[in-house]
Amino acid sequence: MPKMFGDKRTKQGREQAQLWAIGKFLFKVIWWFFRISFIIPYYTLKFIVNICKKIVTTFTAILKTSENFKTNKRNKKIKTLTDIPGVSDKIARTILDQYPTLKSIRSATVEELMEIPSVQQGTAKAIKARIG
Repeated sequence: MPKMFGDKRTKQGREQAQLWAIGKFLFKVIWWFFRISFIIPYYTLKFIVNICKKIVTTFTAILKTSENFKTNKRNKKIKTLTDIPGVSDKIARTILDQYPTLKSIRSATVEELMEIPSVQQGTAKAIKARIG
């Protein structure tokens, strides 16, 4: 894979690599069909190109759906945290940056939660009381 497609460890780099692989595959398919186009009638070739377009559309939709699913899970966690008195949206996002799962928040002590900026002792106790 060429370096111009970024780091595979990042989400954007992985998406670019996936789209590059799909494009490379489609290029090979179309290339072979044009090489033997004297055998394949025009409408068959047109049908195959339309199928390739549908494949690209489907893969793009799958990538967007998986991203929306991850975003929805994070938004649910933020909503759970913002329902606690004293926890704003910004504080909830900061907490989730430090502790990405509710299980990790449960295992954190009140003192560890207080190390997060803007989290007071009362807020940390309320988080522990609500989440666990």
